[in-house]
Amino acid sequence: MYEALDTPKLSQHFFDLQPFKKVSQPALVWGMLTLPATMEKVNQLSKQMNRGKEEAEHIAGLSDAGNLVLRMSEQTDKVNHKVLLDQMLKHQETVTPLVLDKLAEDNDPVFVELAVRYLHEAGVEDWELIAKLASEADSAYKRSLLSLLLGVKGPEDKLPLVWKQYLAMKKNADLQKDEEQGPLYGLMEYGYRLGHLDS
Repeated sequence: MYEALDTPKLSQHFFDLQPFKKVSQPALVWGMLTLPATMEKVNQLSKQMNRGKEEAEHIAGLSDAGNLVLRMSEQTDKVNHKVLLDQMLKHQETVTPLVLDKLAEDNDPVFVELAVRYLHEAGVEDWELIAKLASEADSAYKRSLLSLLLGVKGPEDKLPLVWKQYLAMKKNADLQKDEEQGPLYGLMEYGYRLGHLDS
Protein backbone atom coordinates (compact mmCIF):
# COMPACT_ATOMS: atom_id res chain seq x y z
CA MET A 1 0.00 0.00 0.00
CA TYR A 2 2.69 2.55 1.02
CA GLU A 3 5.25 1.01 -1.35
CA ALA A 4 3.80 2.89 -4.33
CA LEU A 5 4.03 6.30 -2.68
CA ASP A 6 6.83 8.71 -3.59
CA THR A 7 6.07 10.94 -0.62
CA PRO A 8 7.10 9.77 2.85
CA LYS A 9 4.19 9.01 5.18
CA LEU A 10 5.13 9.69 8.77
CA SER A 11 1.75 9.19 10.41
CA GLN A 12 1.16 7.04 13.47
CA HIS A 13 -0.99 4.78 11.26
CA PHE A 14 1.97 4.13 8.95
CA PHE A 15 4.26 3.19 11.84
CA ASP A 16 1.58 0.98 13.43
CA LEU A 17 1.62 -1.11 10.25
CA GLN A 18 5.41 -1.48 10.04
CA PRO A 19 7.30 -4.53 11.34
CA PHE A 20 9.56 -2.98 13.97
CA LYS A 21 12.04 -5.46 15.41
CA LYS A 22 13.24 -4.61 18.88
CA VAL A 23 16.00 -7.20 18.60
CA SER A 24 18.12 -6.28 15.60
CA GLN A 25 21.51 -4.68 15.18
CA PRO A 26 20.06 -1.46 13.69
CA ALA A 27 17.66 -1.25 16.67
CA LEU A 28 20.61 -1.59 19.03
CA VAL A 29 22.51 1.18 17.22
CA TRP A 30 19.34 3.31 17.32
CA GLY A 31 19.29 2.84 21.10
CA MET A 32 22.94 3.88 21.33
CA LEU A 33 22.21 7.07 19.39
CA THR A 34 18.96 8.06 21.06
CA LEU A 35 19.15 6.66 24.60
CA PRO A 36 22.54 7.81 25.93
CA ALA A 37 21.56 7.47 29.60
CA THR A 38 20.74 3.79 29.12
CA MET A 39 23.99 3.21 27.26
CA GLU A 40 25.94 4.95 30.05
CA LYS A 41 24.50 2.47 32.56
CA VAL A 42 25.55 -0.42 30.31
CA ASN A 43 29.06 1.06 30.14
CA GLN A 44 29.23 1.38 33.92
CA LEU A 45 28.23 -2.28 34.32
CA SER A 46 30.92 -3.27 31.81
CA LYS A 47 33.57 -1.41 33.81
CA GLN A 48 32.55 -3.25 36.97
CA MET A 49 33.26 -6.57 35.22
CA ASN A 50 36.96 -5.58 34.89
CA ARG A 51 36.95 -7.09 31.41
CA GLY A 52 39.28 -5.44 28.90
CA LYS A 53 40.97 -3.23 31.49
CA GLU A 54 44.45 -3.41 29.91
CA GLU A 55 43.03 -2.71 26.47
CA ALA A 56 41.08 0.27 27.83
CA GLU A 57 44.26 1.71 29.34
CA HIS A 58 46.08 1.25 26.02
CA ILE A 59 43.28 2.98 24.06
CA ALA A 60 43.15 5.84 26.59
CA GLY A 61 46.83 6.49 25.88
CA LEU A 62 46.41 6.80 22.09
CA SER A 63 46.45 10.25 20.53
CA ASP A 64 47.39 9.60 16.91
CA ALA A 65 44.29 9.84 14.70
CA GLY A 66 45.45 7.04 12.39
CA ASN A 67 45.94 4.63 15.28
CA LEU A 68 42.56 5.52 16.77
CA VAL A 69 40.75 4.94 13.48
CA LEU A 70 42.68 1.68 13.00
CA ARG A 71 41.34 0.49 16.37
CA MET A 72 37.81 0.80 14.93
CA SER A 73 38.52 -2.09 12.58
CA GLU A 74 40.59 -4.21 14.92
CA GLN A 75 39.15 -6.68 17.37
CA THR A 76 38.56 -4.11 20.08
CA ASP A 77 36.50 -5.62 22.88
CA LYS A 78 32.94 -4.28 22.74
CA VAL A 79 33.19 -3.17 26.36
CA ASN A 80 35.88 -0.73 25.20
CA HIS A 81 34.01 0.77 22.26
CA LYS A 82 32.89 3.71 24.39
CA VAL A 83 36.48 4.22 25.63
CA LEU A 84 37.62 4.29 22.01
CA LEU A 85 34.89 6.73 20.97
CA ASP A 86 35.67 9.02 23.91
CA GLN A 87 39.35 9.06 22.96
CA MET A 88 38.49 9.79 19.33
CA LEU A 89 36.29 12.70 20.42
CA LYS A 90 39.30 14.28 22.14
CA HIS A 91 41.02 14.43 18.73
CA GLN A 92 38.04 15.27 16.50
CA GLU A 93 39.88 17.68 14.24
CA THR A 94 42.26 15.02 12.96
CA VAL A 95 40.03 11.94 13.46
CA THR A 96 36.89 13.10 11.61
CA PRO A 97 38.41 13.37 8.10
CA LEU A 98 39.95 9.91 8.48
CA VAL A 99 36.66 8.38 9.64
CA LEU A 100 34.79 9.91 6.70
CA ASP A 101 37.44 8.72 4.21
CA LYS A 102 37.45 5.21 5.61
CA LEU A 103 33.66 5.10 5.76
CA ALA A 104 33.56 5.64 2.00
CA GLU A 105 35.60 2.43 1.51
CA ASP A 106 35.13 0.15 4.52
CA ASN A 107 32.08 -2.12 4.78
CA ASP A 108 33.10 -3.94 7.96
CA PRO A 109 29.94 -3.92 10.12
CA VAL A 110 31.77 -3.15 13.37
CA PHE A 111 33.63 -0.24 11.77
CA VAL A 112 30.40 1.10 10.25
CA GLU A 113 28.60 0.93 13.62
CA LEU A 114 31.44 2.72 15.39
CA ALA A 115 31.71 5.30 12.61
CA VAL A 116 27.99 6.10 12.84
CA ARG A 117 28.22 6.39 16.63
CA TYR A 118 31.31 8.61 16.30
CA LEU A 119 29.69 10.92 13.70
CA HIS A 120 26.65 11.26 15.95
CA GLU A 121 28.62 11.98 19.13
CA ALA A 122 31.05 14.32 17.38
CA GLY A 123 28.20 16.31 15.85
CA VAL A 124 29.57 15.84 12.32
CA GLU A 125 27.16 17.40 9.84
CA ASP A 126 28.66 16.59 6.44
CA TRP A 127 25.15 15.65 5.31
CA GLU A 128 25.87 15.66 1.57
CA LEU A 129 28.60 13.04 1.94
CA ILE A 130 26.57 11.02 4.46
CA ALA A 131 23.54 11.10 2.16
CA LYS A 132 25.68 10.07 -0.83
CA LEU A 133 27.00 7.07 1.10
CA ALA A 134 23.52 6.26 2.39
CA SER A 135 22.22 6.03 -1.16
CA GLU A 136 25.22 4.59 -3.03
CA ALA A 137 27.22 2.36 -0.68
CA ASP A 138 27.72 -1.24 -1.81
CA SER A 139 26.90 -2.49 1.67
CA ALA A 140 23.20 -2.62 2.57
CA TYR A 141 24.17 -2.51 6.24
CA LYS A 142 26.13 0.72 5.73
CA ARG A 143 23.20 2.27 3.84
CA SER A 144 20.91 1.14 6.66
CA LEU A 145 22.90 2.69 9.51
CA LEU A 146 23.60 5.91 7.62
CA SER A 147 19.87 6.20 6.88
CA LEU A 148 19.30 5.78 10.61
CA LEU A 149 21.83 8.55 11.35
CA LEU A 150 20.08 10.84 8.86
CA GLY A 151 16.78 10.18 10.62
CA VAL A 152 18.24 10.93 14.04
CA LYS A 153 20.09 14.14 13.12
CA GLY A 154 19.92 14.87 9.40
CA PRO A 155 18.19 17.78 7.69
CA GLU A 156 14.61 17.50 6.47
CA ASP A 157 15.66 17.52 2.81
CA LYS A 158 17.26 14.06 3.29
CA LEU A 159 13.95 12.50 4.40
CA PRO A 160 12.99 11.31 0.86
CA LEU A 161 16.33 9.47 0.62
CA VAL A 162 15.64 7.60 3.88
CA TRP A 163 12.12 6.79 2.64
CA LYS A 164 13.50 5.36 -0.65
CA GLN A 165 16.08 3.29 1.25
CA TYR A 166 13.37 1.83 3.46
CA LEU A 167 11.13 0.89 0.53
CA ALA A 168 14.02 -0.60 -1.45
CA MET A 169 15.31 -2.64 1.48
CA LYS A 170 11.82 -3.81 2.44
CA LYS A 171 11.38 -5.24 -1.08
CA ASN A 172 14.80 -6.94 -1.12
CA ALA A 173 14.42 -10.55 0.05
CA ASP A 174 18.21 -11.11 0.04
CA LEU A 175 18.98 -8.90 3.02
CA GLN A 176 20.63 -10.74 5.91
CA LYS A 177 20.79 -8.40 8.91
CA ASP A 178 17.39 -6.72 9.17
CA GLU A 179 18.85 -3.82 7.19
CA GLU A 180 15.40 -2.30 6.56
CA GLN A 181 15.22 -1.55 10.28
CA GLY A 182 17.81 1.26 10.04
CA PRO A 183 15.76 3.37 7.61
CA LEU A 184 12.54 2.46 9.45
CA TYR A 185 13.90 3.76 12.75
CA GLY A 186 15.29 6.75 10.83
CA LEU A 187 11.82 7.51 9.46
CA MET A 188 10.39 7.24 12.96
CA GLU A 189 12.96 9.75 14.24
CA TYR A 190 12.08 12.13 11.40
CA GLY A 191 8.43 11.70 12.42
CA TYR A 192 9.20 12.77 15.98
CA ARG A 193 11.50 15.61 15.01
CA LEU A 194 9.10 17.04 12.43
CA GLY A 195 6.11 16.83 14.76
CA HIS A 196 4.18 14.10 12.92
CA LEU A 197 4.32 11.77 15.92
CA ASP A 198 3.77 12.33 19.62
CA SER A 199 6.87 11.59 21.66
